[in-house]
Amino acid sequence: MPNPLKEKRIKAMVARRLVEVRKQKNMTQFDLAKAMDCSQGIISMYEAGHTKIDIYTLIDLKNALGCSVDYLVGEDVVYDTSAKGRIFKALESLPGNMQDLVATVAETAANLEQY
Repeated sequence: MPNPLKEKRIKAMVARRLVEVRKQKNMTQFDLAKAMDCSQGIISMYEAGHTKIDIYTLIDLKNALGCSVDYLVGEDVVYDTSAKGRIFKALESLPGNMQDLVATVAETAANLEQY
């Protein structure tokens, strides 16, 4: 039997993640709708959590946004596979003092490039 509370939580997570990833990709709802071959109104309803998204639509969304289905449903914390995304993922796994050290090294490298 479906768990209504769990379903509501997942719909809310997908809605938040859709907005987050779409904006990070500098896409409008219209851009995403065009990539998905649907209306902007449908994207708006997904982002508001007003409609259930089937697995086929989740796959289309992940393809259009360049992220994983796991990320959209809240099971994965990193969707970005670029060098920057991999760095952030690795950085998150380090203890705080190591994160500070890596940040100092990166800032020093950025300053050296100015010369």
